[in-house]
Amino acid sequence: MSVISVIPDHYQIQYDSNLGIALQQETSLLRDAVTIKTGTGESIRFDELGDVETVDVTTRGGDTVYGDLDSTQRWVRPLPAESALLRDVFDLDHLGNLVGLDGGIVRVQGAAINRTYDRRIISGITGTAYTGKTGTTAVALDTTNMSVAANYVPSGTPANSGMTFYKIAKAEFLLDDNLVPVDGRFLAMTAKQRLNLINDIIANHATNGFALDWARGGYLKDMPLLGFTIKLLPKAQLAVASNVRTCPFWHKSGVGFGIWTDKLSYIDRMPGKRQSTQFYAATNCGATRLDEKKVGVIYADESV
Repeated sequence: MSVISVIPDHYQIQYDSNLGIALQQETSLLRDAVTIKTGTGESIRFDELGDVETVDVTTRGGDTVYGDLDSTQRWVRPLPAESALLRDVFDLDHLGNLVGLDGGIVRVQGAAINRTYDRRIISGITGTAYTGKTGTTAVALDTTNMSVAANYVPSGTPANSGMTFYKIAKAEFLLDDNLVPVDGRFLAMTAKQRLNLINDIIANHATNGFALDWARGGYLKDMPLLGFTIKLLPKAQLAVASNVRTCPFWHKSGVGFGIWTDKLSYIDRMPGKRQSTQFYAATNCGATRLDEKKVGVIYADESV
C-alpha cells in the first residue's frame, strides 16, 4: 500500500468545490423559508419599518403634512460551527474518492453544515431576539399572543392533543389577525406531528377536499395546508418538554438569517496526529425573529 506524503493542491480544490455542490444537493430544509443577509463584523442589523398612513388633502396650495416613520432594529450575532474528521495516514491511498462528490466525507460534512443552518434558524425563531440601537434589549417569543396551546380545541372542553387541523387553523387566524401575507408562511414539525395531522384529517375532516388531498399525499409534493408550507424536521431540531413538542410557524419576512461564512474547508496533514489527514469544514451564521407578529408556535402533545 502506498502512502501519500504530500497532499496535492488539486485535492483541496476538489474538496472545497464538491463540498459546495453537496451543500446545494443536500439542501437545508429551512434556508429558503427565511430572509437572508450577508454579514461582516460582529453583528448584522435588520431594519424593520413601521406602517405609514396617507393624509387626505382637503385644501389647495396648503402645507405638506409630514408623518412619522417608525423603525425597529433586530440584531444577529454569528455562532461558528465546525466538523473536523481525521483519517489515518494509511487510509489515504483513495484520497480522491474521499473528496469526490460521492465520497462519504464530502456528503456527511455537507449534510452537517445544512443541519447547522436549520438549527440556527429554529433557535432564532424561538429564542431570545435582540433589538435597540445597539442590540442589547432582549425580546422573548410572544407565547401569550402567538401560540396555540397543547389542549386547544375550537369549542368544548380543552384536551391535550397532537398536531390537529384545528390547531393549524388557529395559527392561520393568528397571522391573519396581524395582516400577515398568506404567501410565504411556513410550519415546522416532526414526522410524529405529521402522522397525527394525517390521522386527524382522515378521521375528522373527510369532507374538506383540500385537507383530504393533502393527507392523501399532497404533503409529499409540498402542497400547502391552510396556507402553510409544512417543513418536516428531525426530532432533535424541535424542542420537547414533558412530551409536548414546540412547532414553530412563521412568515418568511419575519425571520432573518445572517451568513458570515457559508462554508470554509481545508485538508491538512497533522504531524501531531501521526501524520493523519484532517478534513475540516465550518460555517458561521445566526438567525433571529424580525417581527413578533409574524412568528408563533403550536404545542403538540406526543403522549396522546
